[in-house]
Amino acid sequence: MALLACDSLQIPHLQEFCKQFNDQTEKFSGAATMRVRLTAFEDRTFAFDVLPPGTSWFLKRVSGVSKGAAAAGQTVGTVSLKAIYEIAKAKKQYDPNLANLSDESVAKSVLGSARTMGFEVTR
Repeated sequence: MALLACDSLQIPHLQEFCKQFNDQTEKFSGAATMRVRLTAFEDRTFAFDVLPPGTSWFLKRVSGVSKGAAAAGQTVGTVSLKAIYEIAKAKKQYDPNLANLSDESVAKSVLGSARTMGFEVTR
């Protein structure tokens, strides 16, 4: 469960936001770093979207690597094409910004991130 510490945020109706956030994120693993897009309106209402972790979080998790390459050309580990596809499916399922993209284009984006981070992609 991803609980939000509410005392550090400066948004209107803070406790209501925290309650809604915690309700929406209870289905996710506590180890996941969730991204949130929060919009606070002048009438003191708010809207937010809970987004999946970034691609680098998924890649590090499936590979067991703690961080990406420090320099260009450095290899930090391997990741399979199957894992790339599974990451793309997970991101597409939970990120509304990716809903209109094909599975192939999301997978290509994940593949690009993997190579940039220094992963060797295996079949």
